[in-house]
Amino acid sequence: MDRSYEELERIARGERSLHNRSAPADLFDWEGQAEPTLLSSPPPELSLRTPSGAAAQHLQGRDVWLVHPWALRAAPPGLPRETLVIGVYPREHFQLWPWPEARWRWVDTAMAELTTERWWVDASELAAALGGAASVRSVADPHVAHWLEPLARLDKEPTLFAPVAQRCRSFSQWWKRATRGAENAEDLL
Repeated sequence: MDRSYEELERIARGERSLHNRSAPADLFDWEGQAEPTLLSSPPPELSLRTPSGAAAQHLQGRDVWLVHPWALRAAPPGLPRETLVIGVYPREHFQLWPWPEARWRWVDTAMAELTTERWWVDASELAAALGGAASVRSVADPHVAHWLEPLARLDKEPTLFAPVAQRCRSFSQWWKRATRGAENAEDLL
């Protein structure tokens, strides 16, 4: 960024306009740009399954780790070795908050790398499928907490950076404090 911290603070507090008079006129010209179509269900090519009675039998007495679109991360260390890792897309959420096709594809690519199967599922189907599991865990997130809380133990979402106790006057100052003790702070980006 080519602005001082003081000027950025004035902009953030609304005391100064962000308008850049030197920017090309067409830089912010969105005229003629079509918004992407929003999909309330996944593109069929993603081959997501809906759990069946066979899924419930498959999970009987097993430990399960659920991956959802807001926690695309590997299962935590310390889970039993035979833990099943299943990706879930809660149907009720997408009825209210559809996604563009590109987002569906990006999330599913990441989810497929982490899971053995991925489900397009509503709350009752998920409850039925997980009913016989020995244990079910996932990561807490406001997007899915109300669907998963009755079914799974939700781990607190891990923080990326250590909390910084005092206000910092700049990003650089915050970065130094937040990454203090990290082996390679650049790997955190």
